Parts: sequence; C-alpha cells; structure tokens
Amino acid sequence: MTMKRVGVSVAIAAAILIAEYFVGNWVGFLFDDSSMLSIMMSMLPDQEDEDNDEVEYINVAYDKELVDVRVQNMNSARGWDSIGSAVGTSRQTLLKILDIAEKSNYRYLFLDVRFEKGFESEMDSILFAKIKSMRNVVVSTHKESDDYEIADRSLLKHAGYADYMTTYFSGFTKYSYLQNDSISVALKMFGDMDGGDIKRVGPFFFSNGRLCNNLQFLTFSSDDINLRHPAFEGETLKIYDEKDIAERMNGRIVVVGDMVNDVHTTYAGRVAGPVLNVRAYQALAKGRHIVDWRLVLFLLAVYGVCAYLILYSGSLEIPERLRKKLLHHPLIVFILLNFGWSIVMFIIKLVVFRKFGASVIIIIPAFIFSLLSMPKEYAEFKKNRNIFSESKSKADEDTQDITTISENTPTSYE
Repeated sequence: MTMKRVGVSVAIAAAILIAEYFVGNWVGFLFDDSSMLSIMMSMLPDQEDEDNDEVEYINVAYDKELVDVRVQNMNSARGWDSIGSAVGTSRQTLLKILDIAEKSNYRYLFLDVRFEKGFESEMDSILFAKIKSMRNVVVSTHKESDDYEIADRSLLKHAGYADYMTTYFSGFTKYSYLQNDSISVALKMFGDMDGGDIKRVGPFFFSNGRLCNNLQFLTFSSDDINLRHPAFEGETLKIYDEKDIAERMNGRIVVVGDMVNDVHTTYAGRVAGPVLNVRAYQALAKGRHIVDWRLVLFLLAVYGVCAYLILYSGSLEIPERLRKKLLHHPLIVFILLNFGWSIVMFIIKLVVFRKFGASVIIIIPAFIFSLLSMPKEYAEFKKNRNIFSESKSKADEDTQDITTISENTPTSYE
C-alpha cells in the first residue's frame, strides 16, 4: 500500500515537471513572476559577477546623425520617396569602430544597431559591405512586419533575432534562443564560437543531442545594473587612441550598441539590451540551457512529498515532540494555516533561484496542489456547514422553549 501511494505521488510530481517544461519553453514568460525574484534580491546578497573580462562594450548611444526617412510610392520612378529625416546611429562612427576592429584580434563582433528599411543613409552600402566582409560578426534584426524590414536582406546571413518577450508587471523574464524557429543573436554567437546549436523536435528542444530549454532564465550581477559605459566619440576616443582601443578588443567579444536608451526591466533592475544578448550567450556557453537533472530530481522529490502529504496526510501522525513545540508557537501555526502552499512555493522558488540559478513557475504546482486539496477541503466545509446548521436548529429550539416559558408565566402589574 505504501509503495502504491509513493508511486502515485511521484507520478503527480513527474506530471508537474513535464507541464513546467512545456509551459516554460513556450509561454513561460507570461507566468514567470520576476517581481517575486525582485523581492528576493532585496533580501539576499548579490549574485556573483558574470565574466565581464571577455566582453568589450562600446556605447554609441550619443553618436547620432540624421538619416532619410523614405516611404514606398508605386507612382515614383525610384519606388521610394523621402518624407524627411530621423535620428539614427552615426554610420561614420560605426565604420570607424569596424576599421579599428579589423586591426585587432577580436574574438567576436556584435552590432546591436537597428538597420531598418526606410531609415537609410548614403553610407549604408559602404557600411553593409564592410560588415559582410568581416569574420565572426552578427547584427541584430527583428521579426518582419508592416513596421519593420531589414534594410539589406543580404545582411540576414550575418544577422540574429533580438526580440524580447515581456509582461506588463514583470518586464523581461526569459530569452528565446529560437525565435519563430529562427536563430537569435545569442544562438548565432554560440554556433560561430562554440559550434553549438539548438534544434526543435516537436514540442521539445535539444542542444547537441541533449534535452534543453529554449526560453532561458538569465541571471544578472550588480555590474549589469550599475556599470556606466562611456560614450565612444565623446569620451573613449578622447582618452584612448585607436591602437589602444584595438588592443582592448584583442581576444574579446566586442559589443556595439546603445547602452543608455535600449534598456529593459528585469528582476534585478534595468539592463541594457546588448547585455541581455551577451548574458544569453554566456548561459549557452556554460551549458545552463541544458536540463539540469539535479534540479529535476530535487523538484521531483519536493513535489512528490507535497502530493503525498495532501493525498495521504490523514494516515500521518505528528510526533508528540513536534506537536508540543507547535503548541508553544501559535503564531507559526497561524501563519502556516493561513498561507499554506503559498509559503511552500515561495520557499521552493527561493531555494531553486539561489542554488540552481533557475526560476520555477510556481503557478503550475500551486494549481495542481490546490486541485488535489479541493475534495478534502470541500468535505471539511460541508461538515462545518452541517455543524452550523445543527447549532442553528438547537438555538432555534432553545429560543422557542424560552418563548413558551414566558407565555406561561403570569404577569403582575402594580
């Protein structure tokens, strides 16, 4: 009998884990409560700093120029008409950075700059030709729609998607490596530098033959939030000459982007978009996207115990020593009774976050445990309702007896 109960509990725990995998890799960004992690961050010491020595950030937030804004006109001989100008990243500055990079022995070059059709410069053809001639380079692109199309489709060979899924309350939660079955910036970097990949097989995802996650929870350090990046033209070039900058690029991942305005809300604070992509790549390089079977076994045991307690707690007896301790701490008993599974799930999320650097979608086990608890709770409610009804009937009988006595008692007036 005991083995059968254990088997049922483990089966329920396994079902929860399978559901967590599917939800976590398809719509996980909707349910991952980053606001809860923000509370944890305020109570716990900072995470260890990620390896920033391998990255050289170049901030082009203040290196701007006017670019032509063009709209399609079928009646025009050229097909496109200029309707004015908009502010874009300086092509001259980007060319200067690429020239310096060519003189260095950089490891990889990531241009997190928006090259959008209809917002074009006379220098674009020279710039794009330069990008396509360089080794180990990726530019960011986005899902094509009525609002966006990449300026030069030949750049797609050197491009990766950099779209982020967010929620109103939590902001950025997870990074998607395959975006609409197309490779992201981080996944392209992983393939070019480490020879890695991620393939989708039905609803599952595999990396070099191992089960993995496609939606990856990212961890951040205090440097990701607080580190200030100097403006390239206005500060860096005034402090260092081009030879010094080239030496700083040697052996590093060079990331060019807007580190001021392109920022996203995360559980740790506001993080620049270029940093999100770098952290997503580092997670791939360190194998954090691979399903951690230690975490799976840990959660299997925890969820199994929870399911067993819910289904078969009637057969368990609280040890006398523990019972006496609980009687001496009524406040603890009160908190446990009133918050119940919310506290358990919060503790589980906290432990998983600190020990495994992962985020558990606690709404799934909480929902399952609530369903399992419902029949017992309903039975208790029904029992209490009968008791209330019996008490009410008894009270009515007592009232009726008092009324009868009052009617039979003579009343005297003076």
